[in-house]
Amino acid sequence: PMKVCIFKERGGNYEQYALIEGTASSLYSVEYSDLNGDGSKELLIGFKSGTGLQVLSVYALSGGTPAPRLTTVYSRYTLFDADGDGQQELMVLYADEEGRAAVDCYDCGENELQRISTMPLSFAAGDLRSVVSGKLASGESALFLTGVSEGGIAVMYILILSEEGGHRVLKRVGDAFGEVFWFMELYPEDV
Repeated sequence: PMKVCIFKERGGNYEQYALIEGTASSLYSVEYSDLNGDGSKELLIGFKSGTGLQVLSVYALSGGTPAPRLTTVYSRYTLFDADGDGQQELMVLYADEEGRAAVDCYDCGENELQRISTMPLSFAAGDLRSVVSGKLASGESALFLTGVSEGGIAVMYILILSEEGGHRVLKRVGDAFGEVFWFMELYPEDV
């Protein structure tokens, strides 16, 4: 199995601190982020199998024992403070049962990441081209998603995390089915 060995420096030498074993054939990505604000960074590992399936696993490391916080399939993910509370949320994009793109928003609880909202998108998961986090003119944090079909039609979603009925939910800004336009090789960016 694929293994991730984590070493810690002690007295000028490095010793193995933790070991994570996966079943995938390769590593796709490794990222470190303090998701729960406790001062210790969690480890986000993207595994990729020979079939092209990608699995994101999030681990907390304490005392040399990796504690799994989340394991989910994904095509892309991004971390950003979606609700302005100073803590990063995890946005996971993936293909649903019909092959359409969808995004799950996770927030960090005490011992695990909790999915707080899901938003289905109108384009195929394979058409996802751009994932950009930023701010709206109002100062609200937003996630800008762009999908481009083979016919050159682009669909853009602008998503915010909003409070509704005592719950935080992903909400579209603009058209209910995304903004549709001819793709001109341009993606959202902070100019």
